[in-house]
Amino acid sequence: MGEAVQQLLSFMDEDDVLAEHVSPEERARLQLQGVSERLDELRGSIRVLDHRASQLGIDSVKSLDDVVPLLFAHSVYKSYPESFIAKGQWDRLSLWFDTVSTPPITDIDISGVADIDDWLERIEQSGSLPIASSGTSGKGSFLLIDAEDVELHQRFTRRGVGFLPPTRFESRRPVVLLGPSNAAMRYSHAFRQFCETFGRQGALYSLTDERMRMADAIRVAAIRRAMGDGTATPSDVAEFEQRAEATANRNVGAIENLAHAIFNHRDEPQFLLGPWAVWWRVMEIGHAEGVPDGSFHPDTAVRVAGGRKGLALPDDYREQMDRFLGDVVRLDGYGMSELSTSLPKCEAGVFHPQPWMILFALDESGEHMLEPGEDSRVRGRVGIFDIANHGHWGGIVSGDQATIDFSVYCRCGRPGPTVEDSVVRYSELSAGGDDKLTCSGMIEAYIRGAVTE
Repeated sequence: MGEAVQQLLSFMDEDDVLAEHVSPEERARLQLQGVSERLDELRGSIRVLDHRASQLGIDSVKSLDDVVPLLFAHSVYKSYPESFIAKGQWDRLSLWFDTVSTPPITDIDISGVADIDDWLERIEQSGSLPIASSGTSGKGSFLLIDAEDVELHQRFTRRGVGFLPPTRFESRRPVVLLGPSNAAMRYSHAFRQFCETFGRQGALYSLTDERMRMADAIRVAAIRRAMGDGTATPSDVAEFEQRAEATANRNVGAIENLAHAIFNHRDEPQFLLGPWAVWWRVMEIGHAEGVPDGSFHPDTAVRVAGGRKGLALPDDYREQMDRFLGDVVRLDGYGMSELSTSLPKCEAGVFHPQPWMILFALDESGEHMLEPGEDSRVRGRVGIFDIANHGHWGGIVSGDQATIDFSVYCRCGRPGPTVEDSVVRYSELSAGGDDKLTCSGMIEAYIRGAVTE
């Protein structure tokens, strides 16, 4: 780990990670040096990174213009041929994973692997943590966090959450995840960390402890995609409806049980994490059972995560949830699977990148930086370089459009830039639900050649 990377990561040991520990100029210098250090360290392990840097003639990073072409499109992490999974070609899928990950994957024993979940478990057994997402396209994306990433996340979790110092969380408390606790996903890993750090034995709850099967999630998403483009057969539609009904029936009782656990502990501090859809149902149950708005202990920490994801909610849904939760510690943030940690929301209602993250406002193609206007704001595609990442490359061009404020200081007094709470997926802005990133083409073409040659 290079000197600049170490200094940037040392800020997480401060009470307020995002305070001004160095001047804006010094932070910018450290960030560029940190990217250069990570490039030197990781290009020998991540084949697609080495190919891209060699292709561009970039051996060191001297400006932000050098960083932009090294950002990977989010689609890179699902750039494998779907036939690898359909045909059970786990050696080929491992070879693909090797091109975008630091730890060697092709050395892992895949004998007897029956499906994608077996493959993911073999990787976990090797000491690394695969992070999976089925997405709405029906094609799973996969990236890797290694032992260094895990240690860093544990360190960050121990020091506190968001802007809050660890003294706020010294007492052991109930921890509730409004989702499955056993999944190859970021939130599941975070839940285990929160339980370890803040949880009280006998008061740790989740929607289910059963292993969430990626194969099922991919199958359902694929059927949904086929229904959308009109290629689904009647039997496909029937299978989808049966699975959806079975999942809904299982979740009804589980969500009610979680809601009752939350309400039973509402007089003491809790740690509560979950997506909008489940939180909304918890609020409905609470109102139906006479739980008054604002009745939670003020030291309860709450994270309402993610977007609505197609959920039909009233225009004032945020205000209703705010009234229901009352004066609690809100841990709202903006994040994605590719990042080491989320961007927490400050008192001014905007999201702050961590000191080890460089924020970019890019055009729709993801290839060029946008210049902010006179008010220092610009709306465009979010790009982030996360210097903390080690198991995979830190540069990502997201699928999100947002307004970014490049003011030197936020209204909360901390350094900028910041992301306003106006994030929308590009796929939601497209009539066909597609997000076509020009910057993804050359890298993905190389990957396809590397795994099919």
